[in-house]
Amino acid sequence: MRLKIIVVNALIMAVVGILGFVLCSAAIVGVASNRNELLPEATHDVQGAAARFELDGLEAERWLAVKVEDPGFADIFDVGSPQARADAATARADKVFGEMRAQPAFVRCVPTLVGIIDAAGRLVGRNASSMQRGEDFASRYPALKASLTTGVSASELWLDKDRFLASFVPIRKAGKVLGLLVAARPLNDELTRVSDAITGRGLGIAVIAGDNVNLVADIGDVFKGTSAIEVKPLVTSALQSGQASVAPFANSYVAAAPLRLIGDGRAAIVSAHPLSLVKDPTALAWPALAAAGVGLFLVVIAGWLLGGYIATPIAALEEGLLAVLNGQNDRRFEMQHAELGGLAFRIDQLLNELMGVDEDTTDADGRSSKPPMAAHFADAMGVDGTNEARRAQLAGLTDQDYLAKLYREYIAAKEQLGQPTSHIDQQSFDARIRGMEEQSLASYGRRVRYVVEVRGSEVTLLAVPVG
Repeated sequence: MRLKIIVVNALIMAVVGILGFVLCSAAIVGVASNRNELLPEATHDVQGAAARFELDGLEAERWLAVKVEDPGFADIFDVGSPQARADAATARADKVFGEMRAQPAFVRCVPTLVGIIDAAGRLVGRNASSMQRGEDFASRYPALKASLTTGVSASELWLDKDRFLASFVPIRKAGKVLGLLVAARPLNDELTRVSDAITGRGLGIAVIAGDNVNLVADIGDVFKGTSAIEVKPLVTSALQSGQASVAPFANSYVAAAPLRLIGDGRAAIVSAHPLSLVKDPTALAWPALAAAGVGLFLVVIAGWLLGGYIATPIAALEEGLLAVLNGQNDRRFEMQHAELGGLAFRIDQLLNELMGVDEDTTDADGRSSKPPMAAHFADAMGVDGTNEARRAQLAGLTDQDYLAKLYREYIAAKEQLGQPTSHIDQQSFDARIRGMEEQSLASYGRRVRYVVEVRGSEVTLLAVPVG
């Protein structure tokens, strides 16, 4: 029985646990991988990153524009010798570099190069170094050259050697453009700053060069699992439409937004978003399966205890009934059990009826649990001479003769009424009668013997005091 209880309940628990795991997994995957949520989020993130990237360029331009108002910048170009002019430019660039590094606006994205460019587009001097003096910047950077011509501040991606986001503002004197003040910040530092402020995800820069797309910067493995050929249609679409574009790839959703205010409009910022909001959605459902496992363990424990609670008394009943069948007619069940105690009591009653023995109605102290019938009481107390003669006759018999006579009369009365007697043997009958006599003596303080009376369709053992 224990095994059946455990197996049935364990199967139910296992089915419920597995079903709960499957349903939870499906629900979590459905929510975490909802395209209607992920695609707009990817679009908004890349648009925000592009806007912040452009804003950082404009912010640097504004800050530099305030600095070049100092007449000292224009005075550099009036210095006589080239060496003195270069030294003056380097000193001025060092000062600007120190001030920029102290500004909260440039935290975590401090310029690597701060320099002064002359009207011909050549570097006069830069911070912390005498290198690159006289180098032609205008021939390499179109936006810088245009700024010298138009006198308009601008920002541009420098990708030929080191990769920078460069911002530059014109240096004027009497309305004439004498040169440019340039601040170039590392591109990866700028992308990190934008990512921290906007998306918290990897970002990259893609630039159209002829028929190719060059992935010129990458933080956070944004292009992991993708190639320039795969990204090209997405970047081209974003640059042509002027709007953000997003498309699913093997490992992520990739979104691109054009950098319209940076350089000549051939660059786009790119971000990658996971195909699911959760790295492993099914992992979130494992606790449900673990809870089912705990429940399964508890089912086994509870089934073992419950099976024992039911199986043990049933085994006792089976063993006792087998003993009765094997001749132990005096075997009875005294079982204290909430569920099976009543059944054991009824079995005892049935055995007493089959054995022809009155039920013992006394408690543990020998007190009767029900009052004697009025007729029995009268006969037992001997209210007439007939009972006196009966008592004298019973008292004169030996115990062996008395029990033999009582057994014969009892069997005869049963057979007269057509009741079965084959199950009633002398030994068990005698044992029961002795027990009843001892209980009566303990209850009433008088010795009794029994006589047989037939009352209607019942055979009754009537107690008669004899001492």
